[in-house]
Amino acid sequence: MSPGRARLARVGAPAVAAAALCLAASGTVARAEQPPKLPSTVAFVVSDPSIDEASGMTASRLHEGVVYIVEDSRNGPTVFAVDRGGDTAATFTLAGAINVDWEAMAPGTDGQGNPTLWIGDIGDNDSERASIRLYRVDEPSELVDGDLGWSKIDLTYPDRPHNAEALLADPTTGRLYVVTKEALGAGVYATPTDLEKGGEYELTRVGDAPMFVTDGAISPDGAQTVLRTYANAVVTDGPGGSEVARYRLPPQPQGETLAFTPDGRRMLIGSEGTDQPVYLLDAPPVAADDPTPSDSATESPDAGADPARSDSGNPALAVGIAAVVLLSLIVGAVMARRRRS
Repeated sequence: MSPGRARLARVGAPAVAAAALCLAASGTVARAEQPPKLPSTVAFVVSDPSIDEASGMTASRLHEGVVYIVEDSRNGPTVFAVDRGGDTAATFTLAGAINVDWEAMAPGTDGQGNPTLWIGDIGDNDSERASIRLYRVDEPSELVDGDLGWSKIDLTYPDRPHNAEALLADPTTGRLYVVTKEALGAGVYATPTDLEKGGEYELTRVGDAPMFVTDGAISPDGAQTVLRTYANAVVTDGPGGSEVARYRLPPQPQGETLAFTPDGRRMLIGSEGTDQPVYLLDAPPVAADDPTPSDSATESPDAGADPARSDSGNPALAVGIAAVVLLSLIVGAVMARRRRS
């Protein structure tokens, strides 16, 4: 037996078992019933070619029809104000701030009740950051290019570093929540209620989260918490609460943004990429026992969910992902042993 075949034999059984688990899980997921679809319309198409990695979005409360968008780690400390026609109405810079990996936005208020914007520098693809950072700016009263003054708070996890792409702000308590983006063990982590400018705080884990959450928001009245994945909108019983409903979203290349409209009746979702549409959807029904969305919006063309980004919530998918992770570790061990030999 050759050395290569001997190495293969030592890991063959686990690898075959992992592959079998993957195939079985993927087959089960393929047969799983799709969640109901939220009716949607195209609100606008983002026309600015410099916005190609939209990772966070929130709706303006001072300028009707305007949304604010930030981009992730390969971009600067910039906030784009995009109008209802999809054009960039103004570009704002947080001078001196650093975009390590801006992944989220959330609405807030200052001590006088004036609207502010939270920007979540919370991305960590390698799960190695010692701390993450939130920036807060006053929402600009005029849509004119310029700098925005800012303050920051730094946060640490109580257990270990995590990758995260969702930042939620509870309008009734002012508390903020970071939702991690992970295949297994994803969680919702809360800040203290009283945050001082420039402060450093440890987060508290308050519940579990669905796998691969890319954004989320709490409705303006605090009644609904919605987390988005690449394929679905997941309604939970408050931040860190259990799942009460799940709805299929329009297919997007890499859907990473979700925001409520200021009246709380609709949601907006967007994707990375240039010339991407921002969809307007009815907010999910508040009642947990009513899974049927209203028909007030016209359904957008739907070619079906992208199988590569399916996240039906079926437990078999978690098994499949765990098997993939196991198989990756096995292959990595084989390659490491080969490099040492």
